Amino acid sequence: MNQYDFKPGSRLMGDAQAVGAWLNGHTPLTAADVVAAAKPKSHVLHGYFEWDDGAAADEYRLTQARHLLRSVVILREEEDDHPAMRVVEFVPRTADDAEEDGMGQYHLTAKVMRTPELAARVKARLRVELSVTAEKLRQYDALSQAVERRVRSLDRALEIELDKVA
Repeated sequence: MNQYDFKPGSRLMGDAQAVGAWLNGHTPLTAADVVAAAKPKSHVLHGYFEWDDGAAADEYRLTQARHLLRSVVILREEEDDHPAMRVVEFVPRTADDAEEDGMGQYHLTAKVMRTPELAARVKARLRVELSVTAEKLRQYDALSQAVERRVRSLDRALEIELDKVA
């Protein structure tokens, strides 16, 4: 039986084992499938959703606003020995900034990068994200190799069985 947990930093609490087992037993899934299944109050997934339509609508608009803020880029033209590039215009403050009462705020990238302490925090967060992405890639590569080995093994077994029949 698989062991489940929530990703570090996901802020999800509760019975990850029950959630993972339910999701695993109902694949393939769409997000709409998950929401529909979670509607009954007794369902294991119910508590992970906001069911007050007004509050959910407000939160969705906040999600849209965050997406908008993360999606605006500045088009930098080629200059001297620097190539043309797209630069994200706004960066979010991190949990490390909470003592500065900056949680939830987005700031101009140029301003953040001119402030050594803030630039260091952004770079540290990006290093963590890169590390997480690299680990995901390693896991997918390992899984892909395992699947390839299994397929080759099954192909060999099939060839042996076909040779027996022939």
